[in-house]
Amino acid sequence: DKRVGPDLMFIDLELSGANYRGFDVMKLFRSDNKFSEENMRLFIREYLRVDTCSDGPSSLDNEVERVYVEARMFEPLTWLEAAGFFVLV
Repeated sequence: DKRVGPDLMFIDLELSGANYRGFDVMKLFRSDNKFSEENMRLFIREYLRVDTCSDGPSSLDNEVERVYVEARMFEPLTWLEAAGFFVLV
């Protein structure tokens, strides 16, 4: 029995929404403690590997860096969203 597709599927309905992927990725890594940039890049690499077909390792490396920069760009907005949520609760 040969399985086709990912061995692991990550689904987080609490954090999911109609957002930019960088926003959702940053919400997963946002913390008041320093997070591991290496782990974030590894997560993004696996996310992209499963989600897209790349043109080889260098293409995937470039896309990982693009998503990483996109996610870091959204960091302040993820904190603003959290603050707004806790003000309303």
